[in-house]
Amino acid sequence: MSELHSDTCVSGAVRLALVPGNDDSAVESLVAARHAIVVGGDVAIHNSTFTIDWKVQGAGEPLVCALPHHQSALLEPQWADDVGTYWSIKGQMRVARGCQWRWREDLEPLGFAGPTPLTDTHRARLCELVAADARELPEDLAVLPQDPYFFGKALARAARIALIADEAGAHESRDLALQRACAWLEPWLAGTNRSPLVYDSEWHGIVSRAGLHDPHVDFGQGRYNDHHFHYGYFAYAAAAILKLAPHWGTRARLDQLDLLVRDFGNCSAHDTAFPLLRCFDFFDGHSWATGLFPFADSRNQESTSEAINAYYGAFLYASVTDRHEIAACMRAVLQLEARTARMYWHLDDLAADIYPAPYAGSHAVVGILWSSKVDYTTFFGNNPEYIYGIQLIPYTPALALLVKRQWIERIWDKHLRAVADGSETESWREMIDLAYAVVDKPATFERISR
Repeated sequence: MSELHSDTCVSGAVRLALVPGNDDSAVESLVAARHAIVVGGDVAIHNSTFTIDWKVQGAGEPLVCALPHHQSALLEPQWADDVGTYWSIKGQMRVARGCQWRWREDLEPLGFAGPTPLTDTHRARLCELVAADARELPEDLAVLPQDPYFFGKALARAARIALIADEAGAHESRDLALQRACAWLEPWLAGTNRSPLVYDSEWHGIVSRAGLHDPHVDFGQGRYNDHHFHYGYFAYAAAAILKLAPHWGTRARLDQLDLLVRDFGNCSAHDTAFPLLRCFDFFDGHSWATGLFPFADSRNQESTSEAINAYYGAFLYASVTDRHEIAACMRAVLQLEARTARMYWHLDDLAADIYPAPYAGSHAVVGILWSSKVDYTTFFGNNPEYIYGIQLIPYTPALALLVKRQWIERIWDKHLRAVADGSETESWREMIDLAYAVVDKPATFERISR
């Protein structure tokens, strides 16, 4: 059928359904739901439970297609399997009947330190390494990156060095890294850096002044690309500073930091200054990095690990500033982001049948997930180490939610070892090698010491 004609005027919705064969049960289910049209939904997060109340126009219970990550988690679903399944870029969708969806995320332990306690075996060597890293942090602010993304990464690295030094008992290194992080961050909070952050009253967000005037600078930051990536690094660094130096958190500094976190991590639908979780998609279960730029394949996200880092940073920041309800919201979103990343970006991790051949079998990750396709590439190059590595950075305790032993064991000999060995640069090779630590720490230590 290519056309539909009506002899009279039509107002409202027109609904069509294709029923293969002569399935009376499918016809009955579709007819029963014919007046119930979903036009939106209200979302709530309580502890680790997500609720979607579908807004329905018309009478009856709607039929709504559920993605694979819904199917494995929905509480007491009413499946309408008689109407069949529907293919999507994220796998087969199964139909659920009802006006409300509820599911619960299983929260894994998570804090500032990693899941494996530091032992004395390598403590002395670690103290030497972290001391060298701390000494290399520049005092001259002029040599630091001037855009929000790369500056945020540098700032978070200094904060991470301070946290590792503190855990290892290297107090001088901790204090030096902490001093550098505080000094670096101050101009960005005061608005005296080269491209100050400003509030955009049109789209209700914090953007760089340079990005506001030129949509192509700062990775499109002024048009809301990658905001959770950028400000997630700021949030992580701020949380680390406040943990190690609570006195640094004056009211004025906290007010400024709150704005950065609220830009991407606002948990209140009643906040008129910022949207609710700007980048996060409650139906797809993960964030989108695309801002206001139109693409033929619609929205996309490349780095799942940086998205996870964003909500991890917001979770730690809310925790250390005693905003417990916000911390609980961020923790639930973080866990869902990690679960969908493992399902839709990792092949043969939580699911083995999302993507068909030839993609499945040839690759173990998705480089960029779009609304309507998957790409084995990145926005900055086609090298395999980029494609795998961008799903691993930054290395923080939150990565334990994403990189699981069973998955790395499955893909190491088939894909990952060759990717590391073939890397054109040492830094990307080490990023890939480090993932093997969840399988064999001594072997990983040998590889990165080559």
